[in-house]
Amino acid sequence: GDSILSDMRKTVIIILSLILCFCACAKDDGEDRRESSSEKAPALTGNCVRICSYNMLFEKTTPVEASQRWVNREKVVTGIMNDYNIDIVGSQEALTWQVNSILKHGKYGKIGVDIAGKTNALKNENDAIFYLKSRFEVVKDGQFWYSLTPDKPNTWAWDATYSRACTWGLFKEISTGAGFYVFNTHVHHPNDNPVAHMEEVKMLVRMSEEINSEGLPMFYTGDFNSTPDRSGILYIESNGMSDSRSVATEVFGRSNTYHGFNTDRNYGWRLDYIFVNSRVKVDVYRCEDSELMTRKWGSDHHPVMIDA
Repeated sequence: GDSILSDMRKTVIIILSLILCFCACAKDDGEDRRESSSEKAPALTGNCVRICSYNMLFEKTTPVEASQRWVNREKVVTGIMNDYNIDIVGSQEALTWQVNSILKHGKYGKIGVDIAGKTNALKNENDAIFYLKSRFEVVKDGQFWYSLTPDKPNTWAWDATYSRACTWGLFKEISTGAGFYVFNTHVHHPNDNPVAHMEEVKMLVRMSEEINSEGLPMFYTGDFNSTPDRSGILYIESNGMSDSRSVATEVFGRSNTYHGFNTDRNYGWRLDYIFVNSRVKVDVYRCEDSELMTRKWGSDHHPVMIDA
């Protein structure tokens, strides 16, 4: 208690206003731990932040099942964002019209154009980062495409067949001035595009290190289309970033993040991650998997979130 707070104060004094401070609690290594209360997480303040990675599933055609339609899924997605008081959401797949439907509620701002580099193509996919406007300011932001010309929108290379991108932002917590980077992405699948998958992961690591030249706290959010034992994930972990689930002091929810609308708790794969650098200490990791019981779907992926 007192020693942790003392360390936090020292960190703030030494690093001034551009470092996040964190708390700690008892470690739990359970693979599928349920939260003990139905209450959602209270809002964080000061230099603590709640960050989420969420593949929101594009809707290019209207699903037969009403529960899988965005008109209904949007209520679940925005409900989770509100109930958990999420500060930053790194999203994947949502089409521009889906992104706009979240923004219309007014609580969140967003950074990022679609993967073709456009802002008003309603049926294009996005890697938008949503942020709580009441807590955060965007200091700077950008995007790069996984290709030999990363600053050119809608480009690709290697064995890829279409473009993938990374959206990034430097955010400042308004009340404290604490700053941190978020890099949000959706990379190719290693089974279908093995060369592109690895080159994209390598570019993410290289570009994020160049952009975060200050050495600030840094988060990767994304659908990495890969289980923890695959080479892309191992590469990230061997280059200064830690899997937040592995280093969190408390873990809630199941391991698998992709469910494909299957209610079997044993079905699926872990594809969605939040990685953190050494400046970040993770308090809580959650895989919000209650939809397996309620069948009120937000997506075919669970959102994962951390308190840090």
